[in-house]
Amino acid sequence: MMDFTCNQCGAVYHTDPTHVGKRVRCTCCGCLVLITDGKNARMVSVEAEPFHVNKRSVAKPPAKSATNLRSRWPLYAGAFVIILAALSVWTFWYTNRKTEAKPYQSSDQARPIANEDSPRQRDIFDEVGDEQANSNAHNGRAAPPQLQDEAPKPDPRPTHYNSLPTGTRISDDVGTNGHGELTISNRTDSDAVVRLYESSSLETTRWFFVQSYSSCSVKAIPEGIYTLVYTLGLDWIESEDSFRWHPSYHEFERSLKYSELNGADRVQYHEISVTLHPVKGGNVRTKQISREEFTKGHRHMPLQKSPSQPVF
Repeated sequence: MMDFTCNQCGAVYHTDPTHVGKRVRCTCCGCLVLITDGKNARMVSVEAEPFHVNKRSVAKPPAKSATNLRSRWPLYAGAFVIILAALSVWTFWYTNRKTEAKPYQSSDQARPIANEDSPRQRDIFDEVGDEQANSNAHNGRAAPPQLQDEAPKPDPRPTHYNSLPTGTRISDDVGTNGHGELTISNRTDSDAVVRLYESSSLETTRWFFVQSYSSCSVKAIPEGIYTLVYTLGLDWIESEDSFRWHPSYHEFERSLKYSELNGADRVQYHEISVTLHPVKGGNVRTKQISREEFTKGHRHMPLQKSPSQPVF
């Protein structure tokens, strides 16, 4: 083992003689030291010089003494008084400005003297009448007129009304040599009168009464294409072929077709069932029509009732 010394800081290191001629960095000062045979090592280079920072001293302000504060308090008090006075003057000016903007009427004005020969004129000193009081209550605008309820009162459902038995004929049947059948189901809260007529000639084939929440079937309908119309309401008036209470008129948008096929031992014919009330999944729509469309092509004739021809 051999010793060598850093020439920069004097630090002593121990190394093996085989390391002679190599450089090593001093751990104390950071300089590169060449290892030689002698006890002293030679410094070869310095990569970075020590960086020194010169701190500038900042002079601290002298502490304020209590004597200086006591000598300046009159100045602070005077500034506060001046600011308070300025605020008072501005407040007084702003308040007076708002007051002058309002209309002003002097009570010392001379009132006009009314002439006994001329009609007396009202002035601003007269008492306010009822009309003016109402006008002032609405910010100078005339009071709105009192609206009256002119809506029509609801027409209550009659408790006593003319209702015919289900199946009653309104007019005599026309054409009874067929086999077709028609079933009407009325699940509404109104009575119904159903009319079945030929679409081409407008001739009424069946005209009959169906009470509320009841069903009716008519038979012996001959072959042909028919239109089905009906009216709903209460209190049937026979002379007018109409209901007195809330009548409405409707027509099926699709025609009813009746046909027959004669076989060797039987006859095939149509049995059609319709409902006058809405049904979920129904396949026929109805539309609302007028009374004239409901009765078109029909002439009112009193029903001929006879024992030989039953009504039902």
